[in-house]
Amino acid sequence: MVLAMCLVGCKREVPDLSKANAGIVATHSRLGLVDNVTNSTLSPLQVKALSDWVSSHRTNWYWKFEDTAPGTLVFLEHDGVAVTAVNIREQFVCVGDTYRDLTPSEWAELQKIIHGQNG
Repeated sequence: MVLAMCLVGCKREVPDLSKANAGIVATHSRLGLVDNVTNSTLSPLQVKALSDWVSSHRTNWYWKFEDTAPGTLVFLEHDGVAVTAVNIREQFVCVGDTYRDLTPSEWAELQKIIHGQNG
């Protein structure tokens, strides 16, 4: 009961991705029982765009302890040191154990950022 009372009203901090300066995108696709992974490198502009997107969507983040199957995984680094991984699925985005549900337009925005179609 005490734990439940502590969790009521707790807000999750928006994940800080601002230190990231490099990233790799691992896109998972399934063919039968085989999980195929295609890797690509994010440009510095894409890394900044992803960080800016998270910073500009500061509300509705929540904690969830769950082992979630990968959608599109973005591994962010700062000077070769891992910062965090971002799991982007059509329904949500996850940074560590912090989640945010996505609208279809938000999912499309993230797809444009990570696939280099943001102008």
